[in-house]
Amino acid sequence: MVEGFHHAGVAVSDVPRAVEFYEGVLGFEPLGPDDPAETIETATYFWLAIADDQWLNLAANPDAVPDYPGNLDDPHLAFRVSEAEADRISRRLADRDVAVTESPTSLYFRDPDGNLVEVTQWDGPER
Repeated sequence: MVEGFHHAGVAVSDVPRAVEFYEGVLGFEPLGPDDPAETIETATYFWLAIADDQWLNLAANPDAVPDYPGNLDDPHLAFRVSEAEADRISRRLADRDVAVTESPTSLYFRDPDGNLVEVTQWDGPER
């Protein structure tokens, strides 16, 4: 049986830029490259901590461009946040001139490589 979520990986064209975005906007903690011999500038894979035992893995790919049509049904990363944190994230996105689409419970935006990200207060589907 699956025990829970471990990590998600996304392709990024510029690892330092992506690290700055995920750290600066969402508050993820940079942990470092997979290979200790690499730096943030040379990393093939770079890890960020989301929360206890949950991580985001940035995979360096100079040609990273999502080939999605550009709507909210695109494959995406979604992170649960409080209403207060959503407000803080919204302000940080506005400071960076990042376009945001709002729903009653979520904010949707794209990272610097075009990956769709959602922050939400939605409790999830009913069981």
